[in-house]
Amino acid sequence: MANKLVGSAGRLQGGYHSLSEALSAERTGFSLCGDAEEKPLREAKFHVVIKPVERGLPTSKEAMESLKGLGGKTISRMRREAVDCPVRARPTPFIECFACSGFIRRAHGIVDCEGLPRKAEP
Repeated sequence: MANKLVGSAGRLQGGYHSLSEALSAERTGFSLCGDAEEKPLREAKFHVVIKPVERGLPTSKEAMESLKGLGGKTISRMRREAVDCPVRARPTPFIECFACSGFIRRAHGIVDCEGLPRKAEP
């Protein structure tokens, strides 16, 4: 997925500032380019605080595969973070939260969640 977002010169295509922004846009279908069909902004149903954990929670292989294009330091930091998922009603690794279809954005230590059920349980 990340390979088609990066051009031959190693730069992101489509006017994105970061690879995570481009991956999120591709997953949600919302694009910053004017050539794509405009979709309404998604509304956040939950605002979940990210909390650091000393030892990372077990993470599914599917969620790790979705982060293929991100750097090692970023993934390492994300492994040591967790959220109290309102959809699953239990603590969840942030990596699985990021890979979830209900994830909208992360800003200032808070995740905006659409509250949609996951497509596939790990």
